[in-house]
Amino acid sequence: WSKEKVLSFLQDVSDRVDKEEEDSYVLNMIERESEQVTQGDWLMLLDEAVRSDLRLHRTYRKNSVRDLLRAIRNKKHHYRELTDEAKLLYGKMPGEFCDYW
Repeated sequence: WSKEKVLSFLQDVSDRVDKEEEDSYVLNMIERESEQVTQGDWLMLLDEAVRSDLRLHRTYRKNSVRDLLRAIRNKKHHYRELTDEAKLLYGKMPGEFCDYW
C-alpha cells in the first residue's frame, strides 16, 4: 500500500472505533494484542516534542491502540497547526509522517 492509503486506512479504523463502548466486540478485537502494538507505552516511543504537542489538546492512554489510532488521525487532520518542531520530526505528508508512526 502507498503511505497515503495506509494513513487513510488507519484514519478509517480510528473513526470506526472512536465511539465504541469499552465492552464492544470491535474495540475488544482492536485492543486484544495492545501490549504488542503499544509496547506497553507507545507515548514513550515518540520524541518529547511530539509528546508535548499531543498533550496540548487531550490526554491519551499509553497502552491503548484506540488512543494511538486517534493520535495519528488527529495529527494528520491538524498537521498545519503543529508546532514547527513537531512538523520537523514528523516530516512531510504523507510519506515521512506515516514512517514516523
